[in-house]
Amino acid sequence: MKRIYLILTLLAVFISNFSISQDFSTLGEIYDFDVGDEFQFKYYQTNSIFNDTSYYIERKVILEKSVTTEKINYTYKADYIQYDFNNTPPTPIDTIYLNLIDSLIISNPDSIIFTEGDTVIYNPELYNGRKICIKNIMIGNGFIHKRYVDGCGCAYYSDYYFIAASSSVDSMIYYKKGTEEWGTPVLLNIHNEISLKNNFILYPNPTNEQLFIKLNSSHITLYSIHAFNLFGRNVIGDITIIPEYKSNAIRINCSRLKKGVYFIILNSDKGSISKRFIKL
Repeated sequence: MKRIYLILTLLAVFISNFSISQDFSTLGEIYDFDVGDEFQFKYYQTNSIFNDTSYYIERKVILEKSVTTEKINYTYKADYIQYDFNNTPPTPIDTIYLNLIDSLIISNPDSIIFTEGDTVIYNPELYNGRKICIKNIMIGNGFIHKRYVDGCGCAYYSDYYFIAASSSVDSMIYYKKGTEEWGTPVLLNIHNEISLKNNFILYPNPTNEQLFIKLNSSHITLYSIHAFNLFGRNVIGDITIIPEYKSNAIRINCSRLKKGVYFIILNSDKGSISKRFIKL
């Protein structure tokens, strides 16, 4: 119980030290992303009863953005990897165990989700001094704490449940927006997309039926191929992958796909890269 009071006290001190007038941000200001923006989060969950703790790192990169008066649509690539934070530097327990294309829809971007009791702060030590809107929610057997940051979305989430003695924290540890950076990236092992771009060629694009992936380097080993539509659904079952050993290429029969935009994710020993293609 002392731990619970300590957490609540620290939250109160954190808020009182940097509180300002309640000028809450809109959803559109909070979720103001641009193509190429990158965010990394560290997530961990603990259960003191079973003495269990798990960690993983999530990396998101914004791929597409479309804006209307009623909503903002984002398409992003997400990579998840489990890490052992008992080691310095952190070492991966497994390889990337989830790699997908997903979407985020912000409805009513001019709306405000904050109410009386929520707080607005600026902390020069966090997120390069960007505005932080804090929401604390008391629930039946615990509490939830959220920090929304302009241009970064929900940058921090934590909860604690008294009866189960369990807690979880999802905290942004790094972001890159244009030339602006904050924090320290962890997923360095998959930051090879720039060097990989010239080693993987996707053609013809757009395509009616056949799509080819050409490997320009014999020093790259391709591990797996994933295909997703704009809604994040895996469509790998709707395509046929045929290796072309003589030409060092891979042929993909995508005739069964509906017309639209799709993403191919290539996982190799040098990293991962996503390629967009259009089915006519």
